[in-house]
Amino acid sequence: NFFELGGDSLMSINVVARAAEQGVALRPGDLFDFPQLRELCAHIREEGREAHAENPHPTGPAVRSKNVDGSRRPFFMVHGGGRLLAQLRDALGQEQPVYLLSAHWEEANLDSDIDLEQLAGEALQVLLEIQPAGPYQLGGYSFGAVIAFEIARVLSARGEVVETLFMLDPPEDPGVFASVPASCQNLERRREGEVGAGGHRAQLSALGPAEAVRYAVSKLGNHIGHYASRLRLNARYMYALACFNLRRPVPAELRKLYVFRRYLGAARRYELGSLDCPILLYRARRGYHKFGPALWQALAESGITLVEFDCEHDDLQWKPEIVEEWTRQFARQFAAAAH
Repeated sequence: NFFELGGDSLMSINVVARAAEQGVALRPGDLFDFPQLRELCAHIREEGREAHAENPHPTGPAVRSKNVDGSRRPFFMVHGGGRLLAQLRDALGQEQPVYLLSAHWEEANLDSDIDLEQLAGEALQVLLEIQPAGPYQLGGYSFGAVIAFEIARVLSARGEVVETLFMLDPPEDPGVFASVPASCQNLERRREGEVGAGGHRAQLSALGPAEAVRYAVSKLGNHIGHYASRLRLNARYMYALACFNLRRPVPAELRKLYVFRRYLGAARRYELGSLDCPILLYRARRGYHKFGPALWQALAESGITLVEFDCEHDDLQWKPEIVEEWTRQFARQFAAAAH
């Protein structure tokens, strides 16, 4: 395992450079997607040395990755890494083509005024090149799920059938978006498991003086740590932004943060509307930014199938046992929907 051997984000850049000297084209993200060296070798073989050498850093609107050719209609997944794609391919079987539409993460080339409709349009253009006519089967992870949601809205408006929309832990806070339908505007904003000011007062009143002081210091320390972390992230983002504006490459270790902030800005300009197609929503229960599934339930005109996992957001992509669990369950539900 690359990380167990002492690898980190800086060393991954050195590995990529040394691999290039040997005629092997890698991206830093490959070491994060395939940290086991055996998996990394298999990935290199599958992608093909010649294809990587010709174009190691794709610059198109979306990067296509797919499994072996199959006889069924394709399934398109917006965002997620190569490990997730490999797990989906294994779970869905060799006859199910799976395409990963993943843009911008390596290039970090997003302008400040990018909007979510444009991101969806870029992915849709690639999707239509692969499958010009429906019915369509779509999915997305994190903000990719919102992009997939917008793609489904565009296809539906064109009269196309979206047979399945799979949303893997999308943002849950209505405040992330520029606007939401009136039915969603009064959704409970408190995070799941969060204790409000009244709850803290009740806790303090039930404690003795010493316990109350310890309780208050603990909660205050948590808040200070949270805001200190935000300050560090803001400083790192400002540095990445300065690099972009000066037409210098965004450092590899800052690209994920930079692109995420651009996506967040695009969401804040996005007017979220309802959608009438089957929606399968998988969500992680735990994490700081968990608000509950009410937003997406309110937007699903045909109802929603909800499946929850006792994990955090990143576990759905990086924790092997969690990924295996949800991909296995998704394969069953996907097959049932196809029939």
